[in-house]
Amino acid sequence: MGVVFIILSIGTTILMSLIQRQLLLDFYKQGLQILADEKAAQVNNFLEFQKEKQKIITTMNVFKEALKDPNNKTKIELVREEIKEKTRQIFENFSANCQPFRIVNVGGNDAQGKPVMSEQYFTPNFDDAGKFIGYRVLGWVIKNS
Repeated sequence: MGVVFIILSIGTTILMSLIQRQLLLDFYKQGLQILADEKAAQVNNFLEFQKEKQKIITTMNVFKEALKDPNNKTKIELVREEIKEKTRQIFENFSANCQPFRIVNVGGNDAQGKPVMSEQYFTPNFDDAGKFIGYRVLGWVIKNS
């Protein structure tokens, strides 16, 4: 009778060890999956940032062309319209996704006429019922040109 009890105890201990090992492996796999999902999201964010950066560089090239000939009102007006349109497209995409913050690079001129870039920060705005109603500007930072 004692031998059977010892064998059952050993069997139960081995079975519990195997179950705990499997639970630990499942937990580890779940943690790795979460980490992989986070890394994939970071890569996607990086790629989206690179796309937006390329759009901004394109806008800056148009802006530089207008600065080469500051007396050409037609060219300057075209640049203004293009910058407005690109900014509107970026902002509409951002609003549609209801993302919490947004930084938009904006170009302008200082008092001496030198080009200056700034970053504008936005945050979502909600009504009392919790419905998204748009964005409000948190502030801006002037960057070195």
